[in-house]
Amino acid sequence: MPSQSRAPVSSTPEVTTASTDTATSSSTGHERLPGTPAFDATDPLESFKAIVEVGDSEDVLNACAAVMNQAPATVNTIGNDHVLMEKTAVKLGRERAPMGMLYLRQPLKWQVWWCIKAGGLTSQGWAILVANADSQQCAEAIGWREVFDAISPLPGDPITLFPPLSSDPPMIKHCMDTYDYYGPWILRRGGPERMAQVLEAINLAGACAMFRGIMVAMGLWTGYIASMTGPSTDAAQSQRLWYYLLATTDVAEGVSLFKARFGVDLTVANGATWDIESIKRTWLICDRTPGADVSATVRIIREGTTGEASGWAGDGLGQIGMTWGTNQIGATEVGAYTNDDDTMRGLNIFDAALRHEIGHNVGLSTGLDQAGGPVYAQFGWDKHASVAGFQTVLTTFLGAHDLPLDFIAAGQRDATRTGILNALANCHNTYNAARFQTAVNAYGATIGQAGLWAQISGSPFITYLLGRATIGAWNTQSDIGGRSYHVSYATEGFVSAPSARYSNQVSRYAMRSPEEWFAEVYATFYADADRPDGVLGALLEGRDAAAAEMMRTRVHGRHSLAQITGQTNTTGIGAAPPPAPVGDFPAPNLPPGTAYA
Repeated sequence: MPSQSRAPVSSTPEVTTASTDTATSSSTGHERLPGTPAFDATDPLESFKAIVEVGDSEDVLNACAAVMNQAPATVNTIGNDHVLMEKTAVKLGRERAPMGMLYLRQPLKWQVWWCIKAGGLTSQGWAILVANADSQQCAEAIGWREVFDAISPLPGDPITLFPPLSSDPPMIKHCMDTYDYYGPWILRRGGPERMAQVLEAINLAGACAMFRGIMVAMGLWTGYIASMTGPSTDAAQSQRLWYYLLATTDVAEGVSLFKARFGVDLTVANGATWDIESIKRTWLICDRTPGADVSATVRIIREGTTGEASGWAGDGLGQIGMTWGTNQIGATEVGAYTNDDDTMRGLNIFDAALRHEIGHNVGLSTGLDQAGGPVYAQFGWDKHASVAGFQTVLTTFLGAHDLPLDFIAAGQRDATRTGILNALANCHNTYNAARFQTAVNAYGATIGQAGLWAQISGSPFITYLLGRATIGAWNTQSDIGGRSYHVSYATEGFVSAPSARYSNQVSRYAMRSPEEWFAEVYATFYADADRPDGVLGALLEGRDAAAAEMMRTRVHGRHSLAQITGQTNTTGIGAAPPPAPVGDFPAPNLPPGTAYA
């Protein structure tokens, strides 16, 4: 299979049949109030201020998204203007403020502060915000008393209410030592037993740090780690390994500890390097994903160190390749892969990208997203990459879009039309105008019609074909007979799905191919593990109940129920195994026959 990569695509194909096409890529579904100006990227700050002054809640949310996507340099200017931020928060209102704060990339403590100004923090809003944070940001939020007072009444376990903090006992100790109200709150909320568990975890983390220090001083530590073989199947040992990681800043040591925990190699390419923060975040996400799925991934290759996260997987070798900037760990999905109302909007990009790639390996190894699997049999996806398959697509297009051949003698038109379709069908492994032109002109030469392509290229049929053969065409649903067709990858060819699938897509990118749909569904299902007391599948259930059921039974059901991930298990800090980061990039140049992403 050809190289496939989860990376944003900016080009949206032009589709010419308004009667059958439904654009889903950027519409807000909202008509601006009379007098509300559209966002103007030529003067983003003044345009944003004007919309805040006269627009309604949805107008302002759309303006926040527009600033982030069209004028990101203006975000800091807006965030530093506290008068403007308060006006923005008030206009957004209680329900929309959390997403607005994510668009405006405010630090966690400020996100909560502006939500307070918007009318108060809801549990749902907090779940959105904290899923994109780290333990340091949680500690900062706890340290701002007014902010903490808005968070602390929310329902839930006092430790798992802060999922990133729940995996960092030293940071919990720091908060208890620094803020005299935090420890008593844990005791009141969780009771003596929970407080005892917290103290035990703090002590264990300290003991692990001390043990590591003694072993390092004696020159025994490197050999000790090297003697471990992963993946770890003992919960206590897994937690100790995590605490060893918290105690070090040495990247090579972190790589060795990761291998001891998960049995997965962390490697590099293209001059990239790993760092401790990236190892921690990768560890935490793997920890909140079924161990059998993670261990099937034998290698995670870091291929770049800038930008938000993207990657590839599915090469049949259990490898994942990813690129991200360490400073982008915590970046929020605000439109690179999603529409405004998609379920994956607002997720941490690195977290979603890593789980997406793991999902590719799961789909391939189990056959769930391969021909005959449920992605095809139940959810209606299909591929048309062969000559015969592409011939079927062309015939389908011809039934809805005309290919007039008035310049051909009447008695020869049917045969010529068939010859054109056959010439195009032979382009089944390369889909672009240049290849189509060469094939059609070669056929035209055999019937005395030199330059045949120029004579038909403006026809409704060819115009439609070129639109649906453009990379990015999956962003737009275009119905023909209840299905929507597009090229997924230039060398893989046409795929199709029931047009109705667009109405419950978890992301825009999910509609690229059967494998991408499964990988995005997989990432959405396990995203609940990063939320306070998250219930696996709840996020996905709200958009596609059938997909959530497939994940519960056909995917997660493959594992022991005791392996349910996330912060739902309150018997110890860090839920199942210990707790942790995120990313976005251009497709890697992989050789043919490698990878999904």
